[in-house]
Amino acid sequence: MGFDIEFVPGPDRLNVGFEKWATLIKDWRPVWEDVIKLFRKHEARHLDSGGESTGDAFVPLSPAYAAWKDRNFPGKPILTLRGALRMALVEGKGASAFKRTNSRGLEVGVFGGPVHEYALAHAFGLGGMPVRPPVRYNETIHGAGQIMGTKVSLATAIAQIFQVHIVAARKKAMSDSGLPVIFEDETRVAKIEAVMNLETF
Repeated sequence: MGFDIEFVPGPDRLNVGFEKWATLIKDWRPVWEDVIKLFRKHEARHLDSGGESTGDAFVPLSPAYAAWKDRNFPGKPILTLRGALRMALVEGKGASAFKRTNSRGLEVGVFGGPVHEYALAHAFGLGGMPVRPPVRYNETIHGAGQIMGTKVSLATAIAQIFQVHIVAARKKAMSDSGLPVIFEDETRVAKIEAVMNLETF
């Protein structure tokens, strides 16, 4: 069973496949809300670090523009002027904030209006703009033996969120059918919180 997740504007869709147990989940909204929360934390680190949390640092501003920005918007990092792009990606607020979910997928990010155009210009280097991707992540899903410490790819963290929800749904189904399986929602919540505390790249 496969699911498509798209962060806009960003790389290609992320496809996450899971075994038949995923069919036990009847309501995908809690899963998507957890993925969105993880994405927003990821974006906060990405933007606050000037891109360094996910790869190379953003290309520096030209000296003239950097001087103008420092005079008019002191202390604002690259990709943040008035904060509309950051607000859309990190807080999910503003006219360009966008999310769409269904039983098989999720799209979240920026869409429509000048903020979207600004994001696309930086993401793809349009109009002579250097490439400074507002959304960047590693789409490799690593196995448990490949994870080092608390830093994992965003795709791996998303796969862990799916796994927590699928295991919880499986245990609940078994418990509901009378099998001696202990289902505790507190365990699911604690495991999701542990994933949320990972540093994603």
